[in-house]
Amino acid sequence: MSCDEFKLVTSRRRGKKVKRVAVACSHNKQGETDISVNVKEEILKINHARTVVNESPFTEGVKNVLQEALDVCGTKSVSEIICYGLGHFTECTISRYQLALLLTLQERFKATVHAHDPVFYVCELNILKELGFFIIEENEEGKRLLNTPDTTLLYLPHCPKQLVNNFLWKNWGPTLSKCIIFGNSISSAVDRSVLSDCDLTAFLVKIQPYINEFPIVNNFKFLDVFNDTSVHVFPEDKLCEVLPSFWSENCLEPVYPDSDLELIIKKQ
Repeated sequence: MSCDEFKLVTSRRRGKKVKRVAVACSHNKQGETDISVNVKEEILKINHARTVVNESPFTEGVKNVLQEALDVCGTKSVSEIICYGLGHFTECTISRYQLALLLTLQERFKATVHAHDPVFYVCELNILKELGFFIIEENEEGKRLLNTPDTTLLYLPHCPKQLVNNFLWKNWGPTLSKCIIFGNSISSAVDRSVLSDCDLTAFLVKIQPYINEFPIVNNFKFLDVFNDTSVHVFPEDKLCEVLPSFWSENCLEPVYPDSDLELIIKKQ
């Protein structure tokens, strides 16, 4: 399916996940390539997408679910949003709608937004800067350490499970209670994993019983944009139940074979 080919909503059943991020070699680097675009026209397209998103009952549902998540976290808002894997929003309408929702959440929480995708064109980086985003220059492969006492929202639309697994590894410990993950359903990813996958997503598998997951009803105008999406929180009271050994055993940095690699790895 091409990126601009949509499925209209016909029911409230959650759609099957559609892979949008293609496998790429390790030499991809954010901003290495560029295309010629009319920036004003691109901003108009983004603003139109924001209007569509804001008028959708889907967005009201997202806000309600995030409020539930914040209540579990015992906080009123998020101070920063980390976005990975947005994709080519100048070429892909799915990515543009995902960017539109991100802008809505930025406005809702008055949060700073940090973004990275190894595939971003130079023009896309410039557009994101114009929209008030901070650009993460290095491909962190999701291995970003939480560094704020406030709650951080990870915005990961259709990102590979290995990227989430990497983030969990980097922040492995009770401080996970300080983050909320908006992305593909972790419980579904674990359920779909075969035995051989467990070592590849070990941190996802280990933490899943201690997650509160809030599925988001996929009633957006186009089914492929936000399908298989949930909001995940790590309640402090659940994390306090585990033994210290839970955090200290088998905590080696994840390594993935090329045959199972979905995320874009950083340039060596």
